[in-house]
Amino acid sequence: NSFYYIIRVVAPFKTVSHNKIKGVQMSWKDDINRYLDAPYIKTEAAEQAELNRRMVELKSKFWCHICNTSAKKPAEKYVGMNGDYSSIYQTDWSNPGDLTKCKNCDKWTCAKDIHRGICKLCAKRL
Repeated sequence: NSFYYIIRVVAPFKTVSHNKIKGVQMSWKDDINRYLDAPYIKTEAAEQAELNRRMVELKSKFWCHICNTSAKKPAEKYVGMNGDYSSIYQTDWSNPGDLTKCKNCDKWTCAKDIHRGICKLCAKRL
């Protein structure tokens, strides 16, 4: 089989004669599927752990400089339109979604401590 030889050379992995799991013999197609699908398989627990890690990082990085309230969600960046005219957004982990920068002091401020782009502390100095 020249096709089998090409696959064997490009993606070397165990063949039928060497691949036995608990007495069940796997076919060469199963080997290919496992080899090609391995990078894309993520368990639900791994995705949740990644989300929790990113949220902890976001909360430690961004907080209100007046009341010390940490960011609760990441920003969402507009990417474009879908074929059915629905908007596509991408999560932007480099900015908080619920904090705004003050126009004067350029510090992150929560919604209750900012008015028209100016924080409470800068408003007192005006």
